[in-house]
Amino acid sequence: MNLGEKILEMFIDLPLIDKEKVLFVNREKELRKMENTGRFMHSSIYGIAGETGSGKTTLFNLLKFPDKGVEKIIIPISEKETKEVIIADLLYKLCAKILQMKQFSGYRHYAKETIDFLAKEEVKSREKGIKVRKIVEGESKLAAQARERYNLSAIKNKIEKVLGLLTSKNKVILCIDEIDSPR
Repeated sequence: MNLGEKILEMFIDLPLIDKEKVLFVNREKELRKMENTGRFMHSSIYGIAGETGSGKTTLFNLLKFPDKGVEKIIIPISEKETKEVIIADLLYKLCAKILQMKQFSGYRHYAKETIDFLAKEEVKSREKGIKVRKIVEGESKLAAQARERYNLSAIKNKIEKVLGLLTSKNKVILCIDEIDSPR
């Protein structure tokens, strides 16, 4: 890496990686609080909010749960075009995690089916968009219907099922992280 790249890297807002965790200064209290919340609380949803660069992603990355039966899953949300795209991205990435993790191998069939469902929904959306472009502008009702990209009701049901599958084996700490740029 040349000097220019090193200087530029200093100004890019990226989460810290393990070897850089010494730079996560005076944040141990927050980290311990999050770890204890994850260990001892049951069936609750918590959020972490903060400005870009405040350390949210680093906090997720540094969370440790040595207890047996506690699984940390980080889902990076990168597709942010619309709310429905965010929800579909969440479902896709949950299923992708199931496919990666050995302890959820019994659920791989459902995860693959769900990913196929999302792909078919995407194709239907594109076909609908092409048809709408051919219609005269006066047909605004059809145009409004075409903007809906996914069957949100089906996606919400699938998210509930996937979350049920994930939590059937272990306690799951699900960190949903809206990312600006991956490392």
